[in-house]
Amino acid sequence: MLYQHTLKMVLWDEDVERIYKKLSVNGIRGRAADALYQRARRERIAIIRSENAKRAGVGILLILLAAGVAGTFICVLGGLSRGLTGLCATAFAFGCWKLITGLVEIIAAPAKKGSLADEN
Repeated sequence: MLYQHTLKMVLWDEDVERIYKKLSVNGIRGRAADALYQRARRERIAIIRSENAKRAGVGILLILLAAGVAGTFICVLGGLSRGLTGLCATAFAFGCWKLITGLVEIIAAPAKKGSLADEN
């Protein structure tokens, strides 16, 4: 139960001193408090990375979809209409944006500030 409360505090990005004070009040100090805090911190980072891996995956799918549609139309019909070219280019650009932001957030997960509840 105490771990769940500590995890909530870490997910909400509360001040580290406040988290350690809460642990101390509940009789957990020193290495035990450090271990509990670090476990919650690792879980926070794993959650951030998981969410952003999904974002990067959506980006990859959009890129592949745009390339597949464009390639199919070029091979089968010999070209693309302006509208379809614009649609494929938009899907490709949006996919690149999702992929890049997802990868950057995965790399920067340990440095992320703020509550995870505010993300969605």
